[in-house]
Amino acid sequence: MLTELHLIYTHDLASDWARLPRLYSALQQVEQQQGIKALRLNLGTACERTIWHCEATQGRSMPMAFDLMGYHAVDVTGMPEASRFKLKGVVTLGLVDARHTWRYNVAGVNDETVVVASEPTPAMGLCIVLHPSDETHLTDGILFLKPAPPNHVGYAHIDLTVQPRLVQTAVLPLDTRARPDPTITAALELIEEEARFFQRRDS
Repeated sequence: MLTELHLIYTHDLASDWARLPRLYSALQQVEQQQGIKALRLNLGTACERTIWHCEATQGRSMPMAFDLMGYHAVDVTGMPEASRFKLKGVVTLGLVDARHTWRYNVAGVNDETVVVASEPTPAMGLCIVLHPSDETHLTDGILFLKPAPPNHVGYAHIDLTVQPRLVQTAVLPLDTRARPDPTITAALELIEEEARFFQRRDS
């Protein structure tokens, strides 16, 4: 079982598609500066139907991008079950909504007591809620997270040795001049190509 947990979380990135390659590089820098390997989460729904690639892929485009960026769980509320099924075996991150939670399973470490959910959910240890909160706080084993402002990322350190305890929270700046990661750039282009294919097919 885990004894501690470091979280890095972003919020509402569906409209920031073009920024994702630079964001990936900036997140890598944050982890290196903090000397951690963090659980990466995104608060709020991953894909919005008003965004063309989200509509064309029925919500799959952003979760696919998040998966490539090393995220571990995202909220996919509103994604049709048929679309969710198409991501099975394609992505490894947790697809969280009102019916589905994600239990910690990272790099061969499986801890069933740590759960990520879209709403407060009973857990044997810690429940991390992906619905944005007004304040970051840990109450009765449930962690609520306040979104970070633009060009920043939220950080939380939780001690799990006895019972979940919030050790530290911070809002960390992102390097907006970070070099866009070429691998993520190429991957997004492929996802866009698929989205355009579906868009043409369904028009």
